[in-house]
Amino acid sequence: MFVRKFVAVTVLTLTSHTSQAQSAILPSAAHYQCASWLDARREPGSSKAHTMVAWTWGYISGVAHADRRFRGVELPSALSVSAWMDSYCEQNSRNNILLGANRLMEELASKKQL
Repeated sequence: MFVRKFVAVTVLTLTSHTSQAQSAILPSAAHYQCASWLDARREPGSSKAHTMVAWTWGYISGVAHADRRFRGVELPSALSVSAWMDSYCEQNSRNNILLGANRLMEELASKKQL
């Protein structure tokens, strides 16, 4: 009986902390826009710029691991991802960064096949 209560309390505690942490670091839909990316990048070193770069690099690394099409793709550095996304967002300011990150992965995969 004690073990069941302990497990229940532990799960509830971890769940509440996890949801609080996620809401603190996940940007809203507006933050996923290329226009927001460009605004953040105009403030080098800002927490918003770091968060967006980290989110994008984390996303592409997750896609590389989860999607068989991208297995073996060599991931670029965060600096390279930032430069690529800067260029993408300048040309596609109404798109969101998710589309840009997917395009980046497609480009990296096509280089792998050469």
